[in-house]
Amino acid sequence: MQTLTTCKGCLQNKPHHSKGYCRNCYHKFVIRGTGDFDRNDHGSYLKHLSSIKKKISATQKQRVKSAIISQLTEDRLKELYCEQKMSMGDIAKLHNCSRAYILLLLRKYGLAIRSKSAARGEAKKKGKNVGFSSINEAFFKQQTPEMAYVLGFIYSDGNLGNQLNQFSISQKEPEILYKIRDLMDSEHKITRQVKQELYTLTIGNKVMINDLLALGLTPNKSLDDKFPVLPEILYSHFIRGYFDGDGSISFSSNRWRVSFVSGSKLFIEGICKSLSNYAKTSVQPIYAFADARAYQVGYFRNSDLIKIFNFFYDDVTIEKELFLKRKYQAFFSCFDYNGERLGNIISKEKGSLNLVIAFLKRHLTLIKELSLKERTQDRLKGMENLLNTKGKQWAKELTSCVKP
Repeated sequence: MQTLTTCKGCLQNKPHHSKGYCRNCYHKFVIRGTGDFDRNDHGSYLKHLSSIKKKISATQKQRVKSAIISQLTEDRLKELYCEQKMSMGDIAKLHNCSRAYILLLLRKYGLAIRSKSAARGEAKKKGKNVGFSSINEAFFKQQTPEMAYVLGFIYSDGNLGNQLNQFSISQKEPEILYKIRDLMDSEHKITRQVKQELYTLTIGNKVMINDLLALGLTPNKSLDDKFPVLPEILYSHFIRGYFDGDGSISFSSNRWRVSFVSGSKLFIEGICKSLSNYAKTSVQPIYAFADARAYQVGYFRNSDLIKIFNFFYDDVTIEKELFLKRKYQAFFSCFDYNGERLGNIISKEKGSLNLVIAFLKRHLTLIKELSLKERTQDRLKGMENLLNTKGKQWAKELTSCVKP
């Protein structure tokens, strides 16, 4: 039977092996040991033991890394991460390594790394509880009417946080917010502020915020807005989105008026220029409010109103309902009341017959399909009665407008 002695290395009662050490400590301190240290000083032994453990640990890590690299080749990692959409954490568990090391390999191989929102979206698809609302974060990269309309709405009733961590849109009518949320494929909640009777959609997505900044939006947007540079075909949708937020249609001094307001003179100038170039309206002066830093432009002429209406509500807009119905109905009201308004426009405005024909061709049949107020539907009937009771000139040119 072996005699138990106190080992100088681990200070435990173990069978003596050699030089006052047990078998394990002898191999650690003597056989594998390098460097000078006092074998009679326990503190020196412990320091030496620590250095030996670090060397062994580093060697083991290198062996593990070599084994992982041999298994996780570029093609294998591309298959797991890019094709099967596995998360870095799941791949790490599969190969018994850390998530950080998988990230290092992805960068080493030059593979595209998913954003946080995209990664959370994939995790949600697999049933993981990530506490995350998915969204199409490439929405503002797309040159579409939907993007332009939402961008215009954000310019008017939106807000970009000063810390650039979120943006929000507020409206008294929640229906348009639900539509905007659906356009962005978002699952974010729409909250209600009871005291102000206001509904707000708040989205925190770094990619989308960077896209909004690139499009010209600023945190202090009401004063520093610059009119964005967009493809020509998108300006009608952008300005209509802004109109649905900060524009107005009103009746005063026996005439209708469409107006736009902004704290940025550059932005109002951009609206005027776009309406003049693309809607062919007259050039109207810009007025500055004396009591506040705000600028306004208004359009009164009947021909301008028809041009703006046609510019705003084209076939794509009506089909996709990319507009605020309340503003649409208010705008529509300025053209007709029991079939008389259009007749007055034609009799007073020289050369406006073609404008009215274009207006009717585009809208008379399309807007019947919308769920509008009964008063607006009555105006449509008045329009048709006007067309049916006019002379041969109207009948020849506008017959195609009233056919079912």
